[in-house]
Formats: sequence, C-alpha cells, structure tokens
Amino acid sequence: MVSTAIDRATAWAATALRLGAGRRASAIGPRPERPIELYEFEACPFCRKVREAATTLDLPVLVRPCPRGGPRWRERARQLGGRAQFPFMVDPNTDTSMYESSDIVAYLFAHYGDRSAPWLARSNLGVATGSLASSLRLHRGRFYRPAREPELPLELWGCEGSPDCKMVREILCELELVHLQRNVGEGSRATHELVERSGADRIPWLHDPNTEASVTGSDAIAAYLERTYAEQPLPTP
Repeated sequence: MVSTAIDRATAWAATALRLGAGRRASAIGPRPERPIELYEFEACPFCRKVREAATTLDLPVLVRPCPRGGPRWRERARQLGGRAQFPFMVDPNTDTSMYESSDIVAYLFAHYGDRSAPWLARSNLGVATGSLASSLRLHRGRFYRPAREPELPLELWGCEGSPDCKMVREILCELELVHLQRNVGEGSRATHELVERSGADRIPWLHDPNTEASVTGSDAIAAYLERTYAEQPLPTP
C-alpha cells in the first residue's frame, strides 16, 4: 500500500479536479420515502456524476458496490437491468430503473430537486476530469478484494467532494460492502442528525449496525473495515 502522505495527496488532487462538485447541498426538493439504490463502483467517472448529484440533492443512497470481479452486485445488476453497465439506478419509490448517468441525474433532479438538472451536471464534459481523477488513484475503488458480507448495510455519513470520504468509499467498494450513503454536504438538512448521533459534524463517520461500532475519520474507518471484513487486510495507518 502506498504511504499515507501519497495516498492522501492523490485523494485531495482527485477531488480538486472536480472543482468543488459534490460538496454542497443546494437544490433540495421532495424527499423519497425509501433510499435510491445505486449499483456503481468508485473509480467510474460516470458513477461519480450521479454521486455528485446525490450530494447536491441531499439524497440518501443505498450503494451496492460493483467492483470488477465482484461476485454479488454486478450479477444482480445484470439480472435486474439486462446488462452489467454502470451506474445502474433503482428507485423503489417509483418502481423506476435506468442506466446512463445523464438520464439518472436528470431523473433525480426532476423528482427530488427544486429545479431541473443544470446542463453541466447532465453533460459528459466533466467525465474527462473524472477519469483523470480516477487515474490518480490507480486501481483504488476498481477491483474486488475478497471480504465477508455483512448481514446489514453499513451507514456512511459524508459527501462526494470530500477526499477523506473518497478513501473510505474506495475500501467499501473494493470489499463490496453494501452501505447507506448519508450525504451531508455543506447546507445539508441532515447535519443536525449527524451531530446528534456522532456528537460532532465531522465526516466521514461510519456506523456499523452489525457490530454497533461507530468510527470517525478516514484512517480509523479504513482500519476498522480492513480488520472486520477484509479476508486479507491491507496495512493501514
């Protein structure tokens, strides 16, 4: 594993390339009764577009990670939608499922935003910077590592535009750990709940209902996930 300094520096560079996208909640509209389900993987630039939109819309998302070589959720996405293409969204509130990041972003804004999706959010102009951001992180968040499957989804509080949250999401993706992403970008309505539950507004914050563990900070969460779920844990700080 690369050194902590290099790892953190590339994570910061990767998020900086997106010029602040995925850091603020600013178009909050009607709230879904049940979380949107998203089949995706962290290193995919098209998936990043959808995750950025979810932070902007302050939406909770049940993430089913689909790293390459993953034995569970890639096949499930293929069964549901007909092909292993990502991102793949399922909205249980409207019985809607769809591929194509631009279509998903437009749908989310139309149903859960207070305005239509900005043209830039729907376009693929940002895909180039998203691809470059992923390349800076080499293979992180792309390939499956054998792991134990939790009985209940984990719960991660953070936002797409945070480099510390990114490092945690990469591990969750590699270990194919289903998790409820509670987006708390700047201006989020959920910040008060985060403070009530964790005692502070610091992100990332992870709660694991399988062990009742609550962990704050990317390094501590990384260490927890590796020792709790990875079959061959990577060294962590």
